[in-house]
Amino acid sequence: MRKTIEELEEQIAQMREQTPKETNNKQRVVSVEKFDYLLRLVAPILTKQDTNIRQAIEPTLKLAIALHHLAEGSSHKSIANHYRLGESTVSNIIYATCDALYEALQPTYLAVPKGKEEWKKIAEGFVFTRTTLLRYN
Repeated sequence: MRKTIEELEEQIAQMREQTPKETNNKQRVVSVEKFDYLLRLVAPILTKQDTNIRQAIEPTLKLAIALHHLAEGSSHKSIANHYRLGESTVSNIIYATCDALYEALQPTYLAVPKGKEEWKKIAEGFVFTRTTLLRYN
């Protein structure tokens, strides 16, 4: 069954109200707390204004769609059908949300080492052989 935007927002609101014991974590890719953390990081980047022609899609839905795609590897077409959105809309949402996630998380989790000492510390975690590079840490 396809989800409407309202159904998704209602489902997320219900998940926020449940205690961890009440939820089925096997069906959940990310906890509500982690979802909210990611949402706080990317919402300012993903928020668009409504126009006279259309209502903007909420950052909550955009993040849910992107995580759906990343977790299941579902095609853009199947996700578009699931959420009752156009395929090109879903594609744009996924790419924009992944870019926003990278922009928000990169400074903390993918920081480029500064200086020789940091690079040397990273290199110590690898074994260099003539034909291969092995990570042992």
